[in-house]
Amino acid sequence: MIASDGPGAQSRRVRLAQFLVNWRLLLSLVSVAFCILLATVIPQSQFDTSLDALLTKSDPFLPEVEALEAQFPTTLEVRFALTAPPNATVFDRRVIDALSDLKKRYTEIPYAARLSSLLDFYSPESQTRLFQFSIDRYSQEELDALLQPALNDRLLTNSLLTGEGQLTFAVVALSVDELAGEARERTALAIQELRDSLRNAHPDIGFYAMSDVILQQSSQKAMLDDLSQLLPFVIILCVLVICFCFRSIRFGAGILTHTLATCLCTLGFLAYTGFSFNSISVIAPLIVVIIAVANSVHIISLFRQSLENGASKKDSMIASLVHNVVPISLAALTTAIGFVSLLLCSSPAIKGFGIIVGIGIGFGFVLTLTFLPA
Repeated sequence: MIASDGPGAQSRRVRLAQFLVNWRLLLSLVSVAFCILLATVIPQSQFDTSLDALLTKSDPFLPEVEALEAQFPTTLEVRFALTAPPNATVFDRRVIDALSDLKKRYTEIPYAARLSSLLDFYSPESQTRLFQFSIDRYSQEELDALLQPALNDRLLTNSLLTGEGQLTFAVVALSVDELAGEARERTALAIQELRDSLRNAHPDIGFYAMSDVILQQSSQKAMLDDLSQLLPFVIILCVLVICFCFRSIRFGAGILTHTLATCLCTLGFLAYTGFSFNSISVIAPLIVVIIAVANSVHIISLFRQSLENGASKKDSMIASLVHNVVPISLAALTTAIGFVSLLLCSSPAIKGFGIIVGIGIGFGFVLTLTFLPA
């Protein structure tokens, strides 16, 4: 009990604690129903893997960049890098056959519009094609003779050919400038499947695929892995420590259910409002877990002490709530203020981090009073 509290404040805390305990079953059922309702929309969670989610909006040059992008829009592309076998160049018959195979199959990629490679290169300086005849008509000696003219072409060495001819690029231009959701996932999967298939068909050639589509898809997968693997690990680890310290599986189970409910409500609410996770804000649920566990520990600790002193479960919970409702309220309020103040940050990613933690603190506090006493 706080010494400076008057009898009025003490009486209000007692009435609140008695209400929460006497109506704990109804409050817990309402909390569970609300949690389940929000949890159903978690699969609709959105992820923002673009660089715009990380860059500050106050950059003075940002309007100029956006105006330039609007005036000269760029389409997505996929770059396949092919490396020659040892002691060979990309004009080796095996590399040329691999490029020919890619030329036949690049349309397996959704939205693929055209392919640019050595096979179709036209030099604006000499106004000639690198390959003037069908690929099948060239012998290995004739292919080797094309190496030096290719290395002497500045446009070719600045776009499709590097080094001394050991690496070449084949660029697939897509007909769209942005992909998201299922379309991006399908395109990224098609790129990877085509790459792996070409690797198997041409084992002597190094095949690599590079694209913003793959990068964004892998970033989203990393975020999902953090939420689906790291988050449960942190929750279970915290609960195991609680079980060890309290020497009670029951208390650990109570804290586990409270923490899970807090996470489900937070993630569900974010999904319902259309909030998009980014590579920084995706770790915010871990902070929510820690704060939710801390709130639970305060209530459970004093509840356990009262039980050991011979009080009933009901009286023990009332006593714990009476003594802890003000401290956990102040802790939740001040912690939420600290994280919500990140909204003043110029970075959208940091703002999102603060929003998630602030919302999670609110759910954790409410569920501590309505769900944990049950």
